Amino acid sequence: MCEILASLAISWIINPNLLPVNNDQFGLNLTLRIVCIILGSLSLHIVTYFGGIFLVKELEKLSEFDPLTLLRTRRNMYRYLDESFKDISTPDICVAMIDIDNFKHVNDVFGHDKGDIVLKDIAAIITTNVHDSDLVFRYGGEEILILFKTDMERATKTLNRILTRVRKATHIGLREDYRVTVSIGLCERHALSTYEEMIVEADQRL
Repeated sequence: MCEILASLAISWIINPNLLPVNNDQFGLNLTLRIVCIILGSLSLHIVTYFGGIFLVKELEKLSEFDPLTLLRTRRNMYRYLDESFKDISTPDICVAMIDIDNFKHVNDVFGHDKGDIVLKDIAAIITTNVHDSDLVFRYGGEEILILFKTDMERATKTLNRILTRVRKATHIGLREDYRVTVSIGLCERHALSTYEEMIVEADQRL
């Protein structure tokens, strides 16, 4: 109601012919103004509501996934590891640490933009060669961690497949004769009591 009265007051100041004495125009003007204000308020609420939902989803996505590699972030990694380690229905758990060899050399020779391309390419190779139950995280820098919910044998087969794909990959912007390689450390839960110990073990096996 306040919006309607304020809108009418401004209109009357701008155009005195819209005062109530001109009954034929006043009724129509008031009706149209009420309809426009209702529609405007409704539109604003709809945009605000759905815009808020979209913003929340985007913020959740940014906190969950690394924007460069589209891998899950280290921030959420420990939660997944903790849940998997406590899940007695999946006794077979392996952790693999993957590190891009001489990545600093790639950045120094070809530039950081090309280094980002290499990192994205390696991440894409990994995510397209693991199973749906496996989780891949950007651990930090050029290091990538894979959580396998399976035994050592299948995890090893998957990692060998990844190694083969990486060796054959040709990255945009790099020389045709330049091949990027990775080092991998793999361990299974077995006698290790915590997932922190598994990460340390996998890192040492690099």
